[in-house]
Amino acid sequence: MDPNLLPPSSGSDKSVELSCSDSLPPSGSSSTDESDPKRQKVEEDVKVDSNMEEENDDEEDSSGEIEDDDDDDDDDDDAMEVQQWIPKVRTLIKRIPEDDEGLQRYIRKIKESEGFDLDENPLLEYQMFACAIYKVDFSSAKHAHHVDNIDRCLNHVVDEQKKQGNQLESVRIQKVNYSMDIGYNYYITFEAKKKLSLDEEEDKVYQAKVHHSIWKDINIRVFREKQEQQQQPLIKV
Repeated sequence: MDPNLLPPSSGSDKSVELSCSDSLPPSGSSSTDESDPKRQKVEEDVKVDSNMEEENDDEEDSSGEIEDDDDDDDDDDDAMEVQQWIPKVRTLIKRIPEDDEGLQRYIRKIKESEGFDLDENPLLEYQMFACAIYKVDFSSAKHAHHVDNIDRCLNHVVDEQKKQGNQLESVRIQKVNYSMDIGYNYYITFEAKKKLSLDEEEDKVYQAKVHHSIWKDINIRVFREKQEQQQQPLIKV
């Protein structure tokens, strides 16, 4: 990626360096406190759920049912695996108190900005949300693959706008967030000069939500000029 596209590095950036393979902070990260009673309670609850599931699996195996090993049913097996995973997430979410200020603040910020603006990454117990949104840290080697993906996504956005007669020049990224969705959704906020005529141009700030699939396909889901955000009330989950 062209270094001029990247947002300026700041020593005050408090974003958490995340491992995108499992979307959780790396071992030893200072973003969570292992002595936090809330975190310990969440982890204990997850272990209980896992043990209960293993017991249920043992009972099913002892029932004498024959497993279907037909390769043609791989898609059905994948769908079943997803269906078994969803209740675990819902169970964990219910165990987070409704009046948890951190969770409410995180969700409110997502609702206000539609995922484009985050003050901080979600804490460990909130990362069990499906499609949780995180900040991209351009200074982290662990996010190097994001930099390449974002470069391709942003070039695609500029090319598509050019086809529609919207000439964008001097593109510079302000910030990017991401969520996982059979690949990644990138929430890109960037500056650009919009060409109005041969001798006239205008500085604009744009937002683009772009899906970058695991097969490297790119799909623009949102493109717009950045709008003023409306304040959202605290909500219960």
